[in-house]
Amino acid sequence: MGVNAPPIGVPTGMDWIPSGTRRGAVLVAAAPVWGIARRISRPVDALVEFTRSIAEGRLDARAPVEGPVEVRPLGAAMNRMAGELAASRVQLAATERLERELEIARKIQTSILPRDRAAPGLELDARMQPASEVGGDYYDILPVADGRWLGIGDVAGHGLTAGLVMLMVQSLIVVL
Repeated sequence: MGVNAPPIGVPTGMDWIPSGTRRGAVLVAAAPVWGIARRISRPVDALVEFTRSIAEGRLDARAPVEGPVEVRPLGAAMNRMAGELAASRVQLAATERLERELEIARKIQTSILPRDRAAPGLELDARMQPASEVGGDYYDILPVADGRWLGIGDVAGHGLTAGLVMLMVQSLIVVL
């Protein structure tokens, strides 16, 4: 016949090993695999927990730089990222604060300009367009007994200091 069948009563494959022994062998073989998997997954689990901390806004958290050689650079990179995010957040807050202060200074600067530009015998028109920063630009139309004086000034430089100097000059001129 074409099929070589084992004689009756002879075990085939792994049937000759008792089932309890087979289960034990599987457990013995699985233990190192489980240990290797935990050695790799534990640092990855720590990195996942670190990302949760960052997502919650805790930018002072630090990722562990441990575990397999493939995972350590990832932890170090994530720590750099968290530090850069924290620095960016501080810089953004400072920039927003400065922009608010400059907007207030621009409003103050334009609010001190004269509203009444009438001067008998003259046609006057004036406009001031603040640059991106506050500057020391100034003009005024001052009434005097025999007409009007025109005051035009520019403090060298830009920024809040120049604007404050020009505000002091304008206040002094008005008092005189």
